[in-house]
Amino acid sequence: MNLTVYLAGQIHDNWRDEIKNQAEQLNLPLTFVGPMTDHDRSDNIGEEILGKQPNAVLKDEAASQINNLRTQVLLKKSDVVIALFGEKYKQWNSAMDAATFSESLKVIPWSFLSFFDIKISKVKLESLLR
Repeated sequence: MNLTVYLAGQIHDNWRDEIKNQAEQLNLPLTFVGPMTDHDRSDNIGEEILGKQPNAVLKDEAASQINNLRTQVLLKKSDVVIALFGEKYKQWNSAMDAATFSESLKVIPWSFLSFFDIKISKVKLESLLR
């Protein structure tokens, strides 16, 4: 069984890559999705899809609508959400993503996952995902 995992949270470091690499090394049946992490693409996606906007406010609004739609679709298609609430940046995006996925939300402290400190076993991760 393949699970789709949405990686919500800050986009200013490489925590997503570390999780993806760990899962790949353990040969876990996981597909990872998440928010748009390319700032320029995120800022301009509204105009790329809807065309040139008359001012900066409408450009931001168009981008926001497209990004929010993308996020909602990916969250609804996900089996699991891992939301990183970091200390450096405001985390309202993480909270909103987690709330959108609330139908089966389980809050697990990041330290419990131990992705950065020790290699976790496939058995531990699979039991966590049940």
